[in-house]
Amino acid sequence: MVYAGILAHGTSLSSAECARMIPQLSAVSIRQAMRWAGDERRLSQACNAVLEFMQRHPAAATWGRSDLASSDMMSMETTQRVWQARLDPRRNTPSVGIYSHVRDRWGISYAQPFVLNERQAGVAIEGVLRQERMDTSRIDISQLAVDTHGYTDFAMMLARLVGFDLCSRLKELKQRHLFLPRGMTIPAEIANVCETTIDTAFIEQHWDTLVHLAASVISGNASAVAALARFGSAARGEPVYETGGSAGPPAAHGLPGGLLCEGSVQAGTAPSAQPWRGRQRDEARHLHRSDHAGAGQASR
Repeated sequence: MVYAGILAHGTSLSSAECARMIPQLSAVSIRQAMRWAGDERRLSQACNAVLEFMQRHPAAATWGRSDLASSDMMSMETTQRVWQARLDPRRNTPSVGIYSHVRDRWGISYAQPFVLNERQAGVAIEGVLRQERMDTSRIDISQLAVDTHGYTDFAMMLARLVGFDLCSRLKELKQRHLFLPRGMTIPAEIANVCETTIDTAFIEQHWDTLVHLAASVISGNASAVAALARFGSAARGEPVYETGGSAGPPAAHGLPGGLLCEGSVQAGTAPSAQPWRGRQRDEARHLHRSDHAGAGQASR
């Protein structure tokens, strides 16, 4: 009966249609099995079990890097009664987006529903964090490849704060520039591709608020989807958005805005991104633990 329910889900057949192929089972029993197999927690545990089984084989080490993943969304047709359903412009039918994270060594590590025609940066970050919370023994994702729909400057900074790199597909390469702090000396060889527009004093002034936001996303008190929806392009002018947006482009090149003043753009003298990333993630997690400890003392 369990296999019948899974078969019905996998083939998009109704319980009555599936019962015609399996005379030993009634449509009522297959419908009950479909409800059992469709439980979100069971599906999550089953996907994790399949992924761990795949990664356990020695041959998996030859498939790719263990800390690299990619993500994208596909449109799936559904009914109008689903609250996340929107009209798919290509098929002109009610549909919902399914945003999946796939490991470089294959295997879907996380999948979640999402509204069509919206920026995907929030679900890209949220999928990495939720997947890591489900199994802390698994190797963390250090780099996530996304397309241009899954990228914003603010999202790139938030991803670095929570502990991984958001790697976007390069588009319109002629318009890409290296953003540096104001007043920084730039060699003439790369002056045409550099812009000294970053205000490090402004970033330092509002840095604590940005770290508070990252701590809330890490702890699960706020989702990355909600955070990125709140600090989208409509939030221009707000200090937190401007801080994350200013520090995002240099973070993409492994040159954090707060540390660029200490280094140079000459080859070999730029500060390392890895210690910076770990330090900021530890800072956010320490802040989260301190907030919980303070709340516990206040309640007592």
